[in-house]
This record gives sequence, C-alpha cells and structure tokens, in this order.
Amino acid sequence: MLFLPRGFRVRFLCFAGGLLATLFWQTPAFAQDRYFSLALGTSQTQRSNISLNGFPVGTSATFGGVTWRNEPLIFTPYYGIKLGTYFSTKSRWGAEFEFLHSKSIARTDQEVRVTGIWKGEPIDIVEPLRNKIESVRFTNGVNILSLMPVYRFAEARQRWQPYVGLGVSYYILWSRNTVDNQERYLRYRGIGWGWQAQAGLRYRLGNTGALYAEFKYTAGPGRARTAGEGELYTSLLTFHQTFGYTITW
Repeated sequence: MLFLPRGFRVRFLCFAGGLLATLFWQTPAFAQDRYFSLALGTSQTQRSNISLNGFPVGTSATFGGVTWRNEPLIFTPYYGIKLGTYFSTKSRWGAEFEFLHSKSIARTDQEVRVTGIWKGEPIDIVEPLRNKIESVRFTNGVNILSLMPVYRFAEARQRWQPYVGLGVSYYILWSRNTVDNQERYLRYRGIGWGWQAQAGLRYRLGNTGALYAEFKYTAGPGRARTAGEGELYTSLLTFHQTFGYTITW
C-alpha cells in the first residue's frame, strides 16, 4: 500500500474492501468461480503530444508526435495482478480488479514540432525534443488500478476459454522530468481516471490452474509537475501483451 499517495489510501482501502466483499460473498445456492492471476508482459505506448505550461517562465508550448519506449524487462519489470470472480460456475459474466505496472519513457532524440510560446516568444520549429525537454520518465511507473466486468465465451469447465472485458481505471504515476536543464521528480501521485479494454484466452490445466494470454489497450492521463511549478501533460495510450498463470477455486 505504500505506493498509494497520502489521502488516497483510505479511499482505496474502502473501495477495495467493498469490492472484495462483493466479489467473494457467496451463498450455498450460488457457488462462485473465483481466480487470482499473476502476469508478465510488454507494452507499447503510442505517439502523443506533450503540453508544457508555466516553466520556463512565459512558456505554453506543445511538442507534437512524441514517441515512447517502455523497457518492460528493466527493474522494475512489467507485471500485472488480478483478483476476480464469475458470478456462478454456470455464469459467463463476472468482474475483476487488476493492478498493472508498466513504464513510459519519452524518446528525446526524436525530432518533434514545437509550437506555441517559449519563454515569452512565439515558436514554430522542428527540432529534437531534448533541446528543450531533456527527459520525461514514468518509470516506477505507470500504475493502473482497474475494475472491469468480464464475459467468457465458454462454460466454466471447458479447457479453452476466450473472454473480453471493459472497465474504468485510476492512474498512479511516479515521474521524473528535466525541462530546460532543471530536473524534478515526484513520488507516487494519483493523477486521474482512464479506461481499459482487454481480450484474452485462458487454457485450463486442471481444476485449479490455467495459463492465459491477453491483449489490452489502456488510455489515461500522464501529468507531472516540472521545476518552477510548471505542468507537463500527455496522454498515455498503450497496447499491452501479457502472459500469466491463474489459480482458480
């Protein structure tokens, strides 16, 4: 729980506690099909604009078409944890709670178009991003909490189980940036809401285990304070591929 920003922890604990009570409460008439999953994977954050406001003084600029790298195997690695249930062993509908950890790092050697105002002067130029923004790193990282209804296209005991899900996400970011040679980093902060869609395939190994592969798309805010109390903003639009193991009971 230490990764959660102060003030968000109580709300998260209440939310998670209520969710778990809802997911795992059962009566003899409605035995549930519950699961816990752990996954590794990789991700690709899509090209996006970076908006910079307030620092340097007199700046309100947009850096167009920034590309990103993700480094899924470098510490801390990409991983995901899920806790979910189907509403009965006969039901194809369920719900799951997921924590997903990834990274997004701007490619600052790339040439981008810079428009707007820089230090009080109009600007419209194509140049390497690092000429003005030396680094933008969400490296510990892009942490996404998601709650999703899920639907499986198979009965509970079938070996192959394709499924889909769509839900709401909350973004918690750890960021480091350097703008105009001034560095700033911020520990875990709740940033705002986004959404997630997924499609996956589960292969049952027996009564209590399964392997699965998933393809996801997440969309959410990438916001950070810069030196001089400026603000940097981008959209984190990311494709994910995950592979993991599920325990069912």
